[in-house]
Amino acid sequence: MRRLPALLLVLGAVLGGTAAAAAAEVDEVVRGLREQPLYVDPDSTVQPDAGVVLDALEEAAVPIYVVVVPQADAAAQELGIDGLVLRIVERLDRPDAVVLVVTDGEELQVSGGIPGVDAVAALDRVLRARLEQPFTSQTLTGALVDFTEQVSADAPRAGGVSRRTVGLTGLVAVAVLTAGWLYVRAQRRVLDPAPLPGAHRPEDPAGWQGARAPDQGIVEP
Repeated sequence: MRRLPALLLVLGAVLGGTAAAAAAEVDEVVRGLREQPLYVDPDSTVQPDAGVVLDALEEAAVPIYVVVVPQADAAAQELGIDGLVLRIVERLDRPDAVVLVVTDGEELQVSGGIPGVDAVAALDRVLRARLEQPFTSQTLTGALVDFTEQVSADAPRAGGVSRRTVGLTGLVAVAVLTAGWLYVRAQRRVLDPAPLPGAHRPEDPAGWQGARAPDQGIVEP
C-alpha cells in the first residue's frame, strides 16, 4: 500500500504528459488550418489528393475545414475522435465553419453550427453512398469532395455562391458602378456646359430655371 501514492504520481505524470502532447498536436493542426482549410498529417496512412480537395473547399458555399490524422492522434484524446473535434473547434474559433476530422482508422466525425446546414446528414449521405468502397487515399479524396458539395447544396440559397465568386462579383459591381458614374458625369458636362462669362440664364416666373418660351416679337408690316 505504501507504493500507491508513488504509483499515482507516476500515473498522473504520464497522463499529464499525454494530455500536453495531445494539446500540442491540436495546436499544430489549428496552425495548419489557419494557413489553408485542409490539414493532412504526414504520418497518416491515407493521403487524399490535397490539390483536388483544396479546390473543392475553395469553391464551397460555406467555410469547411478538413483534418486527416492517424488513428493514434484521436485515441490520445480524452473522448477519442469526438474529443479531437471539440478541441479543434474550440481552438480554431470559427463558429461559422464546418469542421470534418478523418482518421486513417476509418473514423469520421463532423461538427458545424451553420444555420440551415446539416453537416452530419451530409456526411451520412456520403458514407452511405460509399459503403462498398475500400478506404483508400483515392476514395477518401472523392468522399471529401462529395461532402463539400453536399454541404454547399444544403447551404441557404443566399449563401449558395462560392466565396471566390462573391469576391469576383463584388469587383465587377464596383467597376460597373464606377464606369456608370463617370459616364453620367461626362453626359452632364455635355448637356449642361458651364455658362460663358457675362451670360445669365433667364428665370421663368413659375420658378423653372434655364428654359422659357422665346419672346413674341412684333412683325412690322
